[in-house]
Amino acid sequence: MDRRLRLILAAVIGAMGVLMTAGVAGSIDSGDFAAAGRYFSIAEIVRSRSYFIHGMVPVMVLRMAVFALLAFAVLKEWNVLPLCVRERVRNVHLRNSLTLFAVLVFLELLQFLVAFYAGFVREGNFGLRNAGFPLWLYRYVLSSLISLFVTWVMLSVCARVLGGRVRFMVFIPVVFFVVSLGATVLFPRVVTPLFYEVTSLENSELRGRIQGLMEQTGLPVSDVRVVHTGRYSKKANAYFTGFGSAREIYLYDTLLQDFSGDEIMTIVAHELGHYREEHVLIGLLLVSAGIAAALGIMALLSRYVFGGSPGELVLRGRIVELMFLLMLMLFIAKPVFSTVSRYMERRADGFALRRGSPETFISLKVKFAKKNIAHLAPNPLYVWFYDTHPPVMERIRRAERVRAFSGRVEK
Repeated sequence: MDRRLRLILAAVIGAMGVLMTAGVAGSIDSGDFAAAGRYFSIAEIVRSRSYFIHGMVPVMVLRMAVFALLAFAVLKEWNVLPLCVRERVRNVHLRNSLTLFAVLVFLELLQFLVAFYAGFVREGNFGLRNAGFPLWLYRYVLSSLISLFVTWVMLSVCARVLGGRVRFMVFIPVVFFVVSLGATVLFPRVVTPLFYEVTSLENSELRGRIQGLMEQTGLPVSDVRVVHTGRYSKKANAYFTGFGSAREIYLYDTLLQDFSGDEIMTIVAHELGHYREEHVLIGLLLVSAGIAAALGIMALLSRYVFGGSPGELVLRGRIVELMFLLMLMLFIAKPVFSTVSRYMERRADGFALRRGSPETFISLKVKFAKKNIAHLAPNPLYVWFYDTHPPVMERIRRAERVRAFSGRVEK
């Protein structure tokens, strides 16, 4: 077991090292910098790279550290729970749940160090943060507690299923899909208001234009809502969520303040593109299918590395081994889901370009990139593995091609 585990750890750490190096290096194509130079100054290009590196490197180091710590705990056969707890808690599933909680708390403490630097210090240094430390800390702790509780419950249920007689490769993905469907409806209504004020869009002129676009495309949503994030951050964003009669579009107040009506309509068209193609539902189905495949691979790796099935590991209380396998599956699956996400974003971009002008699309992407300090010349390998959205300049070049084609047609 030791040799196989060390080989897997070395491969993962090596791959992460390559990805981190690629991220730091950025694009090696001079054409990418020339293309970005048509819309951004040299100072903006350099600043975007610096902002990206200051966020990416700490996160990558943390990921490598987590893998190394989990592998070390397995090799040393550490018992996460104190002896007094193990002696008092005889039920193996309850012990497993407590072990999961202890591991998740430890990982959350590690995550705090990175979040403080990348999410507080860096955002302040680059002029994106509006909240002071007490408010930032309160919001971070609240978010972490919610995330910790949800993750703990989900993993505890999964561990219980793995250790039982239920066909876990079917049960776990189905439960995930059902719970996720509910979360897409409940999250914006229950969780988001804990962190931001959320109101219906009050701008009657803009609401009228959005209503007209929805009628034109035959894509009605139940409401267009505004998330008031300006108190905390200068960043702008928008997203679509829900399904059936519970579909909604959310716009940040910073978006409404700093972008023109035409640019906001382009954003809305992009979100309606996600709606038209049922990207939320398709995404959940794909993730559920991916979970089923990952469970099958986990079963094979569990026998290869640890000499037993996941169920046997659960019954032996070897939760740290399962956590290592879970992290490994998430790492392996990342480029697959990133690729699918970028494909969906390109489809939504295409819908927006068909409903609006390329010039407005370009000005929107330039403004977004400047306001959110998007990386303007990223490395293709890093983009392929991690990025859920196409690079800014790829999206701008697409709009340029549409503009050139439209010009030829008009002639």
